[in-house]
Amino acid sequence: EDIVVDMPADVPPEVEELATHDPEKEGNALDMVKEGDQAKAMEQAEAANAQ
Repeated sequence: EDIVVDMPADVPPEVEELATHDPEKEGNALDMVKEGDQAKAMEQAEAANAQ
């Protein structure tokens, strides 16, 4: 069952994919993307993936 997450158009696929698997953890990265901080969002996504 896929979770549909409303994403800004410029969200990298890794971030979008992570959000569908772990919305809780992805929340911070998603907020950063919405604020335009793409680099931090990617770091957050990678950190979450590494765990």
